Amino acid sequence: MESNLTSSFLKIGDTIALYAEGTVCGFISTLGLVDDRCVVQPDAGDLQKPPKKYRDCLFRICPSHRYSAQTQYWNALKSPNIVRDLKKLQIAADTEKRQNEEESRKQTGTVIKYGDTIVQLLHIKSNKYITVNKRLPAFLEKNAMRVSLDINGTEGSWFQIEPYYKLRAKGERVVVGDKVVLMPYSGGQPLHVSELELPDHPGSKEVNSHIQTSWKIVLFVSCHEATNEGDIVRLFHAEQEKFLTCDNYRKKSVVFLRATGRASATSATSSNALWEIEVVQQDPCRGGVGHWSSLFRFKHLATGQYLAAEVDLDQTFDATRQKLRGPPNKPVFALVPIPHGYDISSIFEFDPTTITRNEDPVPWGSYVRVQHISTNTWVHSTNIKLDPDDDNVRFKIGCALLKEDKEAFQIVHVSPNEVRDLDFANDAAQHFDVTVSKWEKIGIVNVHANERKQVILLLTDIVYFLACQENNGSDPFEVQVLKPNRERQKLIREQNILKQLFRVFRVLKPRLELERSNMNNSKSSEHFTSNSPISSANDHYISSQQQQQDADIRYSTTNYQMKTICRLCYRILKHCQQEYRKNQETIAKEFAFMQSQIGYDILAEDTITALLHNNKKLLEKHITEKEIDTFVKLLREKRDCKFLEYLSDLCVSSNQAIARTQEMICKSVLEKNSDILIRTKLEVKTCIEDTVLDDTVSPPTGFSQQNILPEVVLTWDGKSESIEYMAGVIRDYPTHLKREEFKNILEYYRYQLNLFSHMCFDRQYLAIDNLSVELPIELILTCIKSENLPPDLRAAFCRLMIHIHVNRDPQEEVTRIKYARLWNQVKPTITLNDYDQTISGSLDPLEKQENRINFESTMKFVEDYLKTVVQQPNSFADGEQNKLTHEVVNLARRLIFFGFYSFEDLLKLTQTLLGILDTNKVSISKPHLEPVSSVAVSTSKSIKYEPAIAPTLYSGADVNIEQTYDTLDDLAYETKMNVIAILEFILDIRLDFRISRLISMFKQKYDHPDSIPNLLQTTDIECIFDSSEPNLDLDDAKGKTFLKVLLNLVMHDYQPLVSRA
Repeated sequence: MESNLTSSFLKIGDTIALYAEGTVCGFISTLGLVDDRCVVQPDAGDLQKPPKKYRDCLFRICPSHRYSAQTQYWNALKSPNIVRDLKKLQIAADTEKRQNEEESRKQTGTVIKYGDTIVQLLHIKSNKYITVNKRLPAFLEKNAMRVSLDINGTEGSWFQIEPYYKLRAKGERVVVGDKVVLMPYSGGQPLHVSELELPDHPGSKEVNSHIQTSWKIVLFVSCHEATNEGDIVRLFHAEQEKFLTCDNYRKKSVVFLRATGRASATSATSSNALWEIEVVQQDPCRGGVGHWSSLFRFKHLATGQYLAAEVDLDQTFDATRQKLRGPPNKPVFALVPIPHGYDISSIFEFDPTTITRNEDPVPWGSYVRVQHISTNTWVHSTNIKLDPDDDNVRFKIGCALLKEDKEAFQIVHVSPNEVRDLDFANDAAQHFDVTVSKWEKIGIVNVHANERKQVILLLTDIVYFLACQENNGSDPFEVQVLKPNRERQKLIREQNILKQLFRVFRVLKPRLELERSNMNNSKSSEHFTSNSPISSANDHYISSQQQQQDADIRYSTTNYQMKTICRLCYRILKHCQQEYRKNQETIAKEFAFMQSQIGYDILAEDTITALLHNNKKLLEKHITEKEIDTFVKLLREKRDCKFLEYLSDLCVSSNQAIARTQEMICKSVLEKNSDILIRTKLEVKTCIEDTVLDDTVSPPTGFSQQNILPEVVLTWDGKSESIEYMAGVIRDYPTHLKREEFKNILEYYRYQLNLFSHMCFDRQYLAIDNLSVELPIELILTCIKSENLPPDLRAAFCRLMIHIHVNRDPQEEVTRIKYARLWNQVKPTITLNDYDQTISGSLDPLEKQENRINFESTMKFVEDYLKTVVQQPNSFADGEQNKLTHEVVNLARRLIFFGFYSFEDLLKLTQTLLGILDTNKVSISKPHLEPVSSVAVSTSKSIKYEPAIAPTLYSGADVNIEQTYDTLDDLAYETKMNVIAILEFILDIRLDFRISRLISMFKQKYDHPDSIPNLLQTTDIECIFDSSEPNLDLDDAKGKTFLKVLLNLVMHDYQPLVSRA
């Protein structure tokens, strides 16, 4: 307990409010977390009646922090050309931050002296420092310096406290309640309140650094009070397992206990269940420790309303209420929200559930019974639903005369970060509400450009907020959310930001429609002009210059800002629905409106596709022929690959085909709009060595060598060209005139192939029958084998091979292990050749052989490619090549599962597959390392006790070799997962073969009556597992290499691969 002598002195760590006295009186506060300006609002409150948002006025006094290392690091980040020693600067900046935090802890409780102590003022709600920027003028008074909040602080955040009256001298201790002057340490002008109002916030006076202003120090909480007023809690009803919540219901604020369908009720946290505890004090501006003898108010954090009780006239029967109401003529009460806290009906008291003393502070996590003071009643739960017809979530909470032991609440403390997130979302929603209401009233065209810019900045902050990233000034449309934060996604919905975004769309829609119609008209005129014979040769140069000028002008125009606002809104919708079903359902209610905005170039299509991705229910409900035709129409107009990607996503959901959508896309693309597709044909041409890839050079008259080879030719818009020729131009001739055209064509064609694959997914024969004629096996295989084509294009062909030709009739998956067999079909003896006939599925041997002939070339390519992967030491180093490897392994998996490979071929393939799994070294630090045969290591006979696991596949000790595991991309890991699936299949087939041999031996002895007493001996069983004829060893090392590979995989960081291994 601090002494009375020092209790009135101001100390480091105290939480205070600053009250301006003079021409303008009021507390210095902020405009919420969406605005960094500091203001004084005279009408908000005074010392006798503090502002309703008193948390906005609270600051913690901190010692001065050092910023030299951090400033150097920030300057280096702003200069992309200066990247030397950037890592060292970052380490130095982080070290300086830690030292500042440690210094703050050490100096907590130090008494502040006039003129000597340098302090910083940390705003509690935003966690930002009041900072004076000497380089920028104030917004209103241009001869003053700008004052704002800064997240990190700078040397402009240093202040000295000087006395306002001469009765205090420099070096004396600062007394709480003194009138002081806040003088910036590096500036020459004190903190000042202007008499000018902010034009966008009437009633708010600007705070800047100009002439002297008197500030009165109002202590809220001393640094020695650990548990203080103003903390945020949740009230959890222990018996009912429900949180006390306040929310809008039928356009009215209500208080209720909120039920949840989750397995753990404590995890069902809502931002509408946060309450700020206010301890009732004699001084209304003073906070303090809440004791068991204290009186409390509960302020709802999201709405600012206070918890109170009023008489409840509801006659609905409830057993708990009937039991606790006391005499029949006594009224019962219900908890309700009220707008202000000065009503006596908002005061409550805690009753402990354990032995305590009145002077003890109330600890967090305590279970308390809550008493309403003015009615002398106790808060209790009920089973009365707010809506008896359709509400299993909201249950009324009341007050009755009698106290029940089980009616206890747990006080659950909420972290400051969670509170700050809610403050940001709440302030953003209020800002949108005010701004959009203004747009609806006067029209967005009549709004100043700075207001629209402010909305763009706020939307950008929300994008980074959802991504849990710091806004570093980069393009918000490039931000990727790798791991969605569900609590922040929930805030966007619960604080009605989603609702405000759709209000923005509706306000801007007329202007967007007008702009679109103007663009269509201009396109029509351009089309007429381009067909005119007057066009000159330098039109291309003039048009490119004009386009650049138009882009510069358009950047600052209203239309550009409106489009940017809409694009950011849709990007927020995309991020907040990611992997969150509740938000998806909420956004889907506006699906019809979103569909009406397709084609406005505001990312509506991208958001719709993300919303429908892997959501079969929404896909089947909302996608009709109208939406498909809209996408196809946009594809025809813009020839943009993203529309092909959108159509692809609509075909498949969670790796399951949506047959209805596939059929609609097939009819629209293949039948009605086939002219938008690039056609493919296989031609037989002569292969000419040393052909020059230049249109200006005529072909040579004589050839050094000629070969007849198949050539794949693409046809589009009346043009045709060899696919390999185009790929060669793109790769080897950067200055070729048609390089960009060829690049766009091949990219479009790759997306088209992906669309075909999804249209044929899961044996959709409407697409397969149409496409298999134009894209036969020979054509697809020619492109897969061509090393002149880029790997992603070859991967697309490989995927197409699977869905058009492999995964279709008559192929059926092989039954791995037959647990039921007919006795008369069991042969007395079985060989590998006999067994191969039994794994062919439902096909007879002749039909199987005919089917295998069609894929012999494909199987040969797959085997050769997989061997190449094993032979390359850096087989997974190239991310682009990994795409092809992944698809080839997937193709091999399908061929194996459909029984194209005999059991003997599978055993031979196993060593190649193990080699792929063992290629986990993406980069090798020492190039002279040579591979050592794992088989040779594990089968060595020169060592008496050979190790069960070979230590490594490479000779030499490389200390950095283990660091390369993390450089594998996810696609490489998924490839290894497919290889493991193939190995599991082979092991199952081997087990089935052994079972078949065991049953055959059993039948062979059963047919001889003299052998019945000893049907199977131990030697017979050992013969099945240990015999070298036939050799069923997977790695020719009795499984040691296999075990070594699996143990290596277990050491990876990719969790699915570890589990599978």
